[in-house]
Parts: sequence; C-alpha cells; structure tokens
Amino acid sequence: HAARCTLHAARCTLHAARGRAPSSLLDRCAASKTCPRIFEAFGAAEFNARLVSLAWTGTDSQRDLPLPANVRRHYFPGTGGDIHGGNEAAGIPSVLHQAPPGTYTGWNATASGSFKGQPCGGGLNGGFIPFAKDRAERMAAGDPRLCLEERHGTQRGYLCKVKSAIAKQRRAEMRREQDAVRLPHEAAPASNLSWTAPPAAREP
Repeated sequence: HAARCTLHAARCTLHAARGRAPSSLLDRCAASKTCPRIFEAFGAAEFNARLVSLAWTGTDSQRDLPLPANVRRHYFPGTGGDIHGGNEAAGIPSVLHQAPPGTYTGWNATASGSFKGQPCGGGLNGGFIPFAKDRAERMAAGDPRLCLEERHGTQRGYLCKVKSAIAKQRRAEMRREQDAVRLPHEAAPASNLSWTAPPAAREP
C-alpha cells in the first residue's frame, strides 16, 4: 500500500520500539535512483480501515511522517447530510452522486460470522445502502434519509436527473459522447427503484 511507502530510510531515526532501523518499499529504488513519482490518496476507505493514523504519524504518533520529494499526498474529505443522502460531497461528483438511488460508502460491515459488524475486507470494501421507495417504507424503517419518491418523484424524474447530470459533465468536457448513451441505460434498471410512476398527464 502506498501509505507504507512514504518513509525514506535516510530520513528516519531508529525505530526504538522494535530496536531496528526503519525500512520501506522505497529503499531499493532509492539506492538505484529509480523511484517513481507516487500519488497517495486518502478517502473514506482509508479512514474507516484505521490505516490513516499510522500512515500519517508512524507508530509513535508524535509528528507527521516526512514525505520524500517524489511523493504527493491528497486527502478527500467527505461531507454528508441528507441533502446528499449521506453521500460524500467533496470533489467532482459522479452521475450517481448527483442522482443517487442510495448512499454509497467507502466502508462496509461484515454481515455475519465471527467478524460480524467489523470492517469488511479489512475496511477497504465499499458499500451501498438503498433509499426507501416511498415515505411509508421510510417511516416504517426509521430511515432519516429522504426516499426515492421524495427525491426524484418518479422513475422518469430520476432518469431526467441522470441525463441532466450527464449533459452538465459533457458541457464541461468531462464525459465522452458514448457516456450519454450508456449511462442512462445503466441507470434505468435502478429499478431497485421499483417505485411506480403516476399516470401520464394527457397532452392538450
């Protein structure tokens, strides 16, 4: 994992707790002067997996670990809230974040067995929690998040939001032309959104 590669042995002191000198995956490439440029990214998965504390401060937690000149570290903080359906709002939102059928997480919990309730896959597996179909289902479940009907109205309304999000990203040159065809088809079976549309109004 890149988080364990940031220490350069020449910049570290002896690891007192274990009584041995520090080492890293960069030692060999540093000796041969062949180290690549490294882009580190920390998001919800890293925080949930509890790796980020050691990756930031090392085992003594006294100070941030120094980064070699060839490493750049980027953090992706997320802010939730019901307006986003519990989804992280930082960065450039994907189409499904702009028209969410549920809450996407950078973490997941083991459903059963001896590790029930603990981070699934070491905390590095994401998860998805669908929205309730309607208000009655939401209230029965005690879900504070707005339901599909409250957010999108109908399936047609949902697809309209998907197409609008795609068009916005196309104008910003962030989507290819074929995405405008592919993504609505992929979103259509969001009939996990199996809420029903009301009868179509007659045109005058």
